[in-house]
This record gives sequence, C-alpha cells and structure tokens, in this order.
Amino acid sequence: MKRMVSGGRQTSGPTAALSGPTSDLIQDLRSKYEKGGHVGRAVKKATKKLTSKTNKLCELRNAAGLNKTKPKALATAAKALLKQKETVTEEDFIEMLQGICKPAAGFERERHNRALREIFKLCDADNSGTIDPEEMLNSVVLLSGGSEDAKIEAVFELYDLDGNGLITMDELVKH
Repeated sequence: MKRMVSGGRQTSGPTAALSGPTSDLIQDLRSKYEKGGHVGRAVKKATKKLTSKTNKLCELRNAAGLNKTKPKALATAAKALLKQKETVTEEDFIEMLQGICKPAAGFERERHNRALREIFKLCDADNSGTIDPEEMLNSVVLLSGGSEDAKIEAVFELYDLDGNGLITMDELVKH
C-alpha cells in the first residue's frame, strides 16, 4: 500500500488511505500501544482474551468433530432451525449439531455434549442464552471445516431464505 503523509507523519498498511483526524487518532493509539500506556494495556488484555476464546473454540470444535463438518451441512441445518425459530436455545443448538457431526475418536457421548454446550456459550456472543441469526451466521463460519469458498457459499445459503439463488433486500434485512 502507498505511503501517505498524514498529520505530518508517514503511514503505511491498512491505515495509509486515511488522512486527517482519523489517521492521527490511529497513529496516537498505535503510539500508546507501543509505549504500553493505558490504551496499550487494554488492547493487549482484549487481544489475550480473544485469543484465549478462539483457541478454546478451536479445541472444542475439533473435539466435537465439527472441523470435519462441511459448511453446507451446517448451514442447511442452521437454516432449517432458524425457519422454525427466531432464536435458538442451547438445547436446539446441541440437537442440531448432534444431527450433523460425530464426536472425535475416543470422545464419549457425555463429553461430546459438554463440548457442544461450551461451544454454544462461546457462540452466544451477547450472553442472552439464545443464538440469534447473526450469531448463527458467525457460528457457521467459525465452526465448520472446509475452505473459505465453501464457508462463503454456506453463509450465502443462510441469507437466501427462499433458496432461489438470489439474496433480496428483504432477506438481507432479516439478518
């Protein structure tokens, strides 16, 4: 990316296209982060928490056998469930996942169910006790195995509520 002068400083990378107060703010935050100031500590703490949550989700996903689940299978199951209910309970979520994934070798049923409950809690981003359509979309991307293209197709399928191969404005707004 080109370097641009912004607020008397040269910038590069994703913020290079920004100029003026926005770029200055980003540069100021970057400087504070690098110096370990209050903002730096907050960013480091948030990053550590997110990394920990991501690592835990990956471990649970693999243990539950979801890493071998095709995105389309997960999207199809999620779409069917969301047609019945606007939000998904923990019980519904676990039942859906049990129908499409098998536990990893040596992973007994009860341990598999505990892993699925933990996955539900991690996917319930707002801690409401249910998973809404937006959280379900994120779950499909995070939980399933497969390529990025396969995940994109699966998310498209979730948005395409009537299955006609097009996403209308109404379908987009519903999510």
